[in-house]
Amino acid sequence: MFRNFQKILSWLAMFLVLVLMYHDMYREDKSRLLDVSNKSGGQNQFDDKQMENEARREVIAKLCSEIGQERKNKMDNSASLFYISKKNKIAFCPIPKVATSTMAFFFLRTEFEIDDLLPHGYDPNMTENEMQLSGIFPRPLLHKLIPGLEVNIQPKDLEKTWSSLTSLLVVRHPLDRLVSLYNNKFIGGVRDKAEAWIQCTKHIIGKYRVAFVDGPMDIVTPAESVRYRIQNILDDAKISGINRHWQPILRQCPVCSFNFSVYAKTENMEEDFSFFKKIANVDKEKQNIGKSNSGPKWVEAKEFWSQVDKEHVDMLAGPFVYKYDLEMFGYSIQEYFDSIGLSWK
Repeated sequence: MFRNFQKILSWLAMFLVLVLMYHDMYREDKSRLLDVSNKSGGQNQFDDKQMENEARREVIAKLCSEIGQERKNKMDNSASLFYISKKNKIAFCPIPKVATSTMAFFFLRTEFEIDDLLPHGYDPNMTENEMQLSGIFPRPLLHKLIPGLEVNIQPKDLEKTWSSLTSLLVVRHPLDRLVSLYNNKFIGGVRDKAEAWIQCTKHIIGKYRVAFVDGPMDIVTPAESVRYRIQNILDDAKISGINRHWQPILRQCPVCSFNFSVYAKTENMEEDFSFFKKIANVDKEKQNIGKSNSGPKWVEAKEFWSQVDKEHVDMLAGPFVYKYDLEMFGYSIQEYFDSIGLSWK
């Protein structure tokens, strides 16, 4: 009986050894499968982004073919503002109110080691927005440390080098851009006593204010700001005559002259920017992308657009205003209004 008991214990021990062995094998196999799955998922996302950008280039090419030759000639002979990094072979065309401060911080981190930035006030323990609130602004710092990084350059001067650069264009829904501009400049700029925006405000109120009770005397209303910006764009005889803060993207960056490597959207910035960093081979830049110029929002989008009549919203979608910004980059006024809970039609 004792011998039988020993045999039973021996069989149980062998069984436990087999169970543990198969468990470890299963865990290793599962780990390998998950690793392959994650890599495959990453590759699929990368491929999806490549196809997405190729499709965007096709849409842009089609719409550019619809633009009159006279407008094309103006754009071809108009200088565009670029950040061009010779070190990393990166080109970025900045659009005001579209991640420009964020990208300036990015260039600082890719052009320099963090230790090199510390004497200039850069604090890696602060967010980008906190640094700006403390008085560390990325663009002046870029100008100081790399005077030739930000350049005004015509498309013809980029023809020879463009193919060697990994290029980025960041876009934003034009209606959302106008709301951001209103908060940041027409309210924030005036409250910060920025002379340029104070004078602009006086001009707009003098031209569009019907009665003094229609709004505060030191702040333009959303409707007044939209009317002024539309008129400024439509009255423009020269491409350079429009204020860059509301100038259509088509007139700021040579989208009809060159294909950009990546067309990123602020609405999907983290994913799009990760793709850009990967193909630009600057993936070591670890800090997540974010809103580094997200100042106070005095007026929400719904409140802003509820004060603008349909006639002027329709005008924003016109061919000389934001038609091409909307269509080239897959934006819709209807979808935007739906997202903020307003009716447009």
